[in-house]
Amino acid sequence: MRRRKILIVIIGILTIIAIFAGCIESSSGITETTVTKLYSAKNVQWMTVIENTGYSTSQSLAPSNRFIQTSDGGFFIAGFFFNNSGGFGLRTLKIDSAGNLSWEKRFPGLTGEILTLLQRDDGGYLVFTREGRLFMFDSSGLMEGTQDISDKINQTPGGGRPQITLLSALCTPSNTLTVTGNNNANVYRPVLIATFSRNGTLLGERNYPGGTIDASTPLLPIQDGGLLLGKSFSTDKPGGGKQILIEKTDANGLVVWDSPLGICNFSFCNNDLLGMDESANREYDVIYQSHEQSNRSPGNMPVKFVHAELDRNGRVIKQDMVTDISELPLWIFNQDDSSSELINLIDERTMNAVIAEKRRGNPVNRFDTFLKTGDGGYALLGTRYYF
Repeated sequence: MRRRKILIVIIGILTIIAIFAGCIESSSGITETTVTKLYSAKNVQWMTVIENTGYSTSQSLAPSNRFIQTSDGGFFIAGFFFNNSGGFGLRTLKIDSAGNLSWEKRFPGLTGEILTLLQRDDGGYLVFTREGRLFMFDSSGLMEGTQDISDKINQTPGGGRPQITLLSALCTPSNTLTVTGNNNANVYRPVLIATFSRNGTLLGERNYPGGTIDASTPLLPIQDGGLLLGKSFSTDKPGGGKQILIEKTDANGLVVWDSPLGICNFSFCNNDLLGMDESANREYDVIYQSHEQSNRSPGNMPVKFVHAELDRNGRVIKQDMVTDISELPLWIFNQDDSSSELINLIDERTMNAVIAEKRRGNPVNRFDTFLKTGDGGYALLGTRYYF
């Protein structure tokens, strides 16, 4: 009888341990970073899956990655992360053109939100954050240094240096860097444009008055020293709603011309700007979304993509609906804020194939960035969660 009681106790303990272990297993999980290369026909060419070892498995804390295609046809990835111990850092990865992981680097203690990534002519990489920091890496992923854009800017009249929130960072044809940002220390001149050499030397800066530019206005520095601004306005005309106003300013911030944009085939539309670009002959491309609404079915109307072209005097050359993603210009895919919207142009069959590729079980998928590649194909950067 005693042995039987002991056996029952042992079985009970083992059962509790098994249940407890099962609870631990079910409450833990993993996340994966995925890079999927698509052919021009949008079927899967290859997928690379990288387990985010040591990362927090919470979706809200998983890395929000960004990537660019590199000069060798591969990809450079960067994202800030939280680990299982509550620490944080920056992770960078390099994928070659065949989808193989070349290297992975982690830099503990760094935090922020990535604005954009650039590759230098020497093969190195630049990571800009919205908080105004620049991280520099050589071609092998080793960190060369960091810079605070705010520290480079001239002192404000009242002393001290303005805190800059970056809005954009781009390479110019003259091999310099131009950044735009909100000057958080000066409400009267909230927008700042600064030009740097590739080694971080400040070459020049300009402030624009608050009456000309709102701190949240999308803007694009252009070749003649002026800006292209993307503003919005409302109209009560048929097909009205929120429309887009493209303004061109000169180097002094004065408005030279403005041009309204907006397409609506229904009773009401809201138009949202996705990106702007300047061509070599100083004409301008604009990509925006038209959210069409109808009194009959207000909650189930399609979202249309529109590609508009303006000449150097602001006249609209064309304003066409985009029916296929291949009709979009290459530059729009490098606008980080628009890439998640462009994913909606991929047909459902292709997306289902991407989601099913190299998966285990039934994960939750999040797609961070979408690129058009130099060979006419596409690449998707995503995160998968297993619970």
